[in-house]
Order: sequence, then C-alpha cells, then structure tokens
Amino acid sequence: MANMSITRDVSGEGVQQALLKMMEGTIVNVPEKGGRKNPRGECIPIDTTNILFICGGSFAGLETVIERRVEQNMAYNTRYAPRLEELLDQVESGDLVSFGIIPELVGRLPVMVNLNHLNLDDLMSVLVEPRNAILKQYRQLFALDGLDLHCTEDAIRLIAGKALQKKTGARGLRQIMESTLLDAMYELPGREDVRSVVIDSDESSDALWLNLLAPETTFASYLEKKHEEASS
Repeated sequence: MANMSITRDVSGEGVQQALLKMMEGTIVNVPEKGGRKNPRGECIPIDTTNILFICGGSFAGLETVIERRVEQNMAYNTRYAPRLEELLDQVESGDLVSFGIIPELVGRLPVMVNLNHLNLDDLMSVLVEPRNAILKQYRQLFALDGLDLHCTEDAIRLIAGKALQKKTGARGLRQIMESTLLDAMYELPGREDVRSVVIDSDESSDALWLNLLAPETTFASYLEKKHEEASS
C-alpha cells in the first residue's frame, strides 16, 4: 500500500515490510478502483489505527519446520509419528521466522491459533446451512429456469465425502456440484416434461446421479418411493 510500484516482489519480503506500518496504525492510500496497473490513479486515504488485522494462510510445509525443532529439543520417539494437527498446535514464533515471515511482522501478531481441517459433518453443514450455501445458490440458478433442485441426504454426504477425500476443503464442494449439474443446466431449460431435478446416491455407491421428475411428481413422493424400494 505504501509503495505504488508495479514491479513483482518474488520473495514477499517487500509486502511484509509494507504491512508493518499499516498494522501499527497509519494513513494509507488505497487506489479507488483497485489494481496495480494504474499507480497514478485516484487514491482514498484510510486510517488503519483502529482496524483489527487477522492474518491467515495454509502455510504448507510449516509442519516440517516444527517437526525439525521438536526433534532437536526433545528425545524423539521414532515409533510415534505425530499427526499434522498435533505438530501445528506446537507452533512458535521462531517456526514462522524459519518459514519465511520476517521477525518484525511476527512480533506484531501476538496470538497464534491453529485451525483444524474440516471434517465430514463440517463440509455437509457448509453445503446446506449458511445463508449463501452452495446448494442454495444452485437452487436459485435452477429456479430462474422454472426448475426445482433437490439433494438427498445420501448425496449430501457423498459430496462432502468426495471433497474430504480430495483434501480441497469447502472449495471442493463447488467443483463437485458444478461437474454434477453442468450438463443439466444447459440441457433442461425449456423442457416441459421436467419440473424437478434430484441429486441422489446411496450408501453402497460412490457415484452421484440426477433423477428428473415430471411436473406431477413431488420430491416427497420420490423419497417415499426410494424408501419403499430400499426396504423391500
């Protein structure tokens, strides 16, 4: 922010240096329209004195730095390999410095918290519960073409399981939903014989499929028929 240069800082240290003054509290000039290609454009002054800075990231490879320190400082049990979360819970300021964060920036971040990976239940909640949940977004897209979109519990669990398996977190949910619904979003608008689309699966299958419901078939009746077939 302090330096309007458009050259690329490969190491990232220049960015960290620029953050120092900002985190202490100063007046920074932010480009009105954003971007770096027009450094002489209009800027808006912003006072950062009362702004709370929360810095986060994936820090891939930090666990290796921590493990190296732990091995040096204590008798290491070679028969026990600590889990990733256990290593990250032991992070110290020196580990971040060894990782590449400059000491001045680490000193301005007194609280360090490790966030664990999302589990299956977390991903299922992300898929359906938030106000702008991914499933709700796709329902709105289908509603624009006069179609109802439904997703069974089995399918929700499988979608979350696939994202968990790929280790892509919540972002992986959208990728799976997109690949599942892409063809339907192009082919179904305008079809009068289809009123609802159901994303379905079952416990014994590792595949998702779409069931197209006629206007006279409700989602409740679809679930009732599925339950009867599973019980027989």
